[in-house]
Amino acid sequence: MRSIGIFWKKCESKIQDKNCYTCQYKVDDMSSLALAKESKVDDSFILQINLWNIQVKDFSIGKERPFKAIDFGVVCPLSTSELTFLLPFKVGKSDFHDLVKCLSEDTDLACSVFNEDLKSLSEPDKSYHTIECDKFKYVMYELSEDNIIENIYDEIAETTILTFRINSVFDAEQFNGFQIYIRFRLKLKSFDSLATKKDVSNDWLQSAFSSTYMFDIRINDVRELSKKKKELEEFKGFHLPKFSKIHFFYMSDSEETVENGSSMELDSRLLEKGRWHSYLGKNIEFTTSNIAHHWKKASKKALRLKEVTSKGESANVGWEYYTSLINNFTLFFKTEFSEQKNKRVAFYLFVILALGVIASAIVAIGNFFVSERLWIWLIMTFIITIVVCMAVFRNHVLR
Repeated sequence: MRSIGIFWKKCESKIQDKNCYTCQYKVDDMSSLALAKESKVDDSFILQINLWNIQVKDFSIGKERPFKAIDFGVVCPLSTSELTFLLPFKVGKSDFHDLVKCLSEDTDLACSVFNEDLKSLSEPDKSYHTIECDKFKYVMYELSEDNIIENIYDEIAETTILTFRINSVFDAEQFNGFQIYIRFRLKLKSFDSLATKKDVSNDWLQSAFSSTYMFDIRINDVRELSKKKKELEEFKGFHLPKFSKIHFFYMSDSEETVENGSSMELDSRLLEKGRWHSYLGKNIEFTTSNIAHHWKKASKKALRLKEVTSKGESANVGWEYYTSLINNFTLFFKTEFSEQKNKRVAFYLFVILALGVIASAIVAIGNFFVSERLWIWLIMTFIITIVVCMAVFRNHVLR
């Protein structure tokens, strides 16, 4: 499967310094800029993806419908000016939906998303909100169509280039230690770009009522990124980020079976119905119990050689701890879920009915005209013929 690509562009003047700031994209005081570069700034990213595959009740249309969507939550440095997403599916104008606003209005929901007790602060005239706890400090930045500077779908490459610009400038003193957090949703019509759908094994009866998805999720896997799209983004000044953590959640019905095919540990929990309603959107509610299946990949600290100094015949070896950041993310898992195939069920019912009628006719005729041994041979031949015809029909017609 093709990979999702995430690129970023850094601009030091996005962090406003009272001594050097002149405009949004230019810094004249080079000494201040050099000082900023010398300071050790954490440029690592944190990524959270939620993939939704559930049934919901949509009160706007008064019936149930599938809810397929992918949510991106990205933690990036304050110096981030633009973010580009290379997506292996088409993104329409109506498919984009910002999620930061609903998080800022529902503190309990924000605590559930971050799994922390948070302190939040919002200003009516600002398009961002601050949240903090003992572990982190984030500026949650709202996105809208005004932030989308590029949304182009390439039909040949089957890739959408979606670029956001961060228009706010942050005071370095006021937001010391903070990082930018954005979160948005893209509606999906299908999972064709992320998974392969198949019938369940060789069970011809169960396959009429069940299907399976084989998900192959890839983030910044350069082998599966379009090399020309990657080249174009790098020419524009974008770079692939390094991640300190990547979280992936698959939200599904509680009756859907998930089989982990990754070396990463899988943990699951039940979603609270009342807590997540506002997150799904207006006039939408859960219809069944749903489970969040979670995989996590995190950076690790390791010991490495720092320097070797020698004095005469003796040598001193220096060591240091460093954090090995994440360049990419791959995940494979399978799911089995209920899906009634009306065409297949109708065919099976027709075959059963036809077999009953034909068998009754054969028995009646055989009792009058055929010997018992020949009659049994005809019945066996008929059954084998029907089984072969069903197998051929299943493989070439019901696909």
